[in-house]
Amino acid sequence: MYGNLDVDGPKAISVGDSFQDVLDKFPHEKDWKKSQNGEFYGQLKKDEFVATGFVTTDGNNKEIVVWPQESLPRLVIFFEDDVVTHYTIYLQNIFD
Repeated sequence: MYGNLDVDGPKAISVGDSFQDVLDKFPHEKDWKKSQNGEFYGQLKKDEFVATGFVTTDGNNKEIVVWPQESLPRLVIFFEDDVVTHYTIYLQNIFD
C-alpha cells in the first residue's frame, strides 16, 4: 500500500504532514536524536531494548520506520525537507 494525497494513512498521517507532527503521533521511550540508531520506541526483552520504531536520516531526507512487534506489518514514512512525501506499508517480507 502506498500513501497518496487522497487517503490518510495509519494514525491519520497524510502526505504533506510535518516530520514533528508525525513523530508526535507515536510513543517515545528514547530521544531518537540521542539514540545510537535513531530508536524512539521499543520494548525490553531479557533486559535489552529492542527497537520497534526508529528514524533514519540522509541529508534532507528522513524515514520513520515502525512495526508492532519484531516482524510485519511494517510502516515506513518518507520525508523530504521534513514533509511527508509518501508512506509504504509492508504486509509481507518479499525477501524470505
